[in-house]
Amino acid sequence: MAEVAYKQADRAYNARLRDTRRQIVALYAALYAALRMILAGTYERYARDGKLTYEEMRKYNRLPKLEAEIREELRKLGGKSARLTERELAEAYREMYFDTGAALEKAAGIAIGYAVLRGLLVDEAVARPTTGMSILERIFMHRDDLAARVRQIVTRGLMRGATYSQMMADVRKQLSLDAVRATRWVNTEAHRLLNEARWQAGLEAKAAGVELRKVWVTMADERVRDTHVGMEGQIREIDEYFESPSGAKTLYPGGFGVLEEDTNCRCEIVWLV
Repeated sequence: MAEVAYKQADRAYNARLRDTRRQIVALYAALYAALRMILAGTYERYARDGKLTYEEMRKYNRLPKLEAEIREELRKLGGKSARLTERELAEAYREMYFDTGAALEKAAGIAIGYAVLRGLLVDEAVARPTTGMSILERIFMHRDDLAARVRQIVTRGLMRGATYSQMMADVRKQLSLDAVRATRWVNTEAHRLLNEARWQAGLEAKAAGVELRKVWVTMADERVRDTHVGMEGQIREIDEYFESPSGAKTLYPGGFGVLEEDTNCRCEIVWLV
């Protein structure tokens, strides 16, 4: 059997993932700009000697109004992030499926027929829960968590009479941390879909009569988790499970459904035809 090469598909996938991460970071930058305007206006109207206090914001229902403005901006972030992530992950799945299919056809020397990819299949793959929830559920959970954290930052800042610069420094730090979390989960989900699309393309090849087996391949560097180092080179039939030394099983990298095995995994399946 010969190993199927799809380096071009990998380059396209990595380029799309980098662009998706940049767009997510841009959404957080836009959120920071919106919150900066809201808080700047609040300080301009109600601050005394550059400081804004909790007592001042309690007057005339000011604090609830401020919190409502902040929640609205976070609601917008959640919606935009969900639409962006869903769109880009679906497109990445399609591209990897067809690119893998082309590579398998070339390696097998036959026309397998990858002309149609059901939209429902893609939608189900993107929406499939992993580690207890789907990527969209996770996005909205993070949005609600971020809303609570920003509210705490504002409340604590008001309690200590923080200046505008102090308040925005704390907000910026929190948004930066959350942006990292958001991109990490996109990386993890994109990686799962990359390997699921390859696996799905392999199923089509098998149905067309192609004899193939799958191999677990790591990045072979110091960042590979210990359990996956032990999986390097495992060879399985297409419908057989890879098994981690931890006892967890999966049909392809990123599909364990276990945080300790899936998060930031970079392993891949390679086909032997």
